[in-house]
Order: sequence, then C-alpha cells, then structure tokens
Amino acid sequence: YGIQIQKHVLLNYINMINDLELYNLYIYSGYRSYERQAEIYNNAADKNYVAKEGTSEHHSGLVLDVSTLTDGLTSSFQYSYEYQMLSKYCMNYGFIIRYPENKENITGYYFEPWHLRFVGEVSAKYIMNNSLTLEEYLFKNFEL
Repeated sequence: YGIQIQKHVLLNYINMINDLELYNLYIYSGYRSYERQAEIYNNAADKNYVAKEGTSEHHSGLVLDVSTLTDGLTSSFQYSYEYQMLSKYCMNYGFIIRYPENKENITGYYFEPWHLRFVGEVSAKYIMNNSLTLEEYLFKNFEL
C-alpha cells in the first residue's frame, strides 16, 4: 500500500524532520480508506490500538504513524531520541502526540507515541503546552 498524506501535512512533516535532523524517522502510515481500516481492525491482535473503520483519524489524511525502523510501531519508540525530540518540538510544526500517556480514559486509546495528528501550529502549541488531549481542547474551546 502506498502512503497518502495531505500536502500541507507532508510539507510540515518534512520541515520538522529537516529542522530537527530526525533522519532515522520513517512514516509507517498516513491516510487509510475504510476498506483498509476494516482490514487492519479485523486482523488486530489488540483492538485498543486500532479504530474501527469509519472512526479512524487516518481517514482524515491528517495523521501520521511514525517511528524508527528499530522500534517500529511499539511502545519502545517512546524511549528513542526521535520521540524525545518529537514530544518537545512537534507542536512547532502543527503536530500533537494524539494519544498521550495516562489519558486513555479521555481518548479511549492506549498511549501511542508514534501517532501524530496535524492540528495546525496555534492549536498544537496550546494542546501540548497545556498537556491536553484533542478532546479536552475541543470541549474547552468550542461548542460541540
């Protein structure tokens, strides 16, 4: 499967990789069709890490799953230099760590250090600087 990403998201990602010199970081996943998400969900050993088709943020084209080749999409990625840099600086490029640690009760998903969501620089800085989830940010700042 080829990886599809919205152009503005990819450009911000490339700027981040170049500025932070994160050349060991790889994109594992971007946009997913409903059919592809259903396939992934149906074959998942642990459904706490996978959204059902129709509910995945991967449908938006605003999400990147990234990691090193040695860590892959595992929790060990959180101990890498690349993750440490992302968690500090991704907000400057419009990204957030979408499913942060110890927020499972709010997001409904386990901590995923590899899952970046593009929300734009202003929102990303607010979310990350205040240790919020996207849900908390939306409920605090917008009528839903």
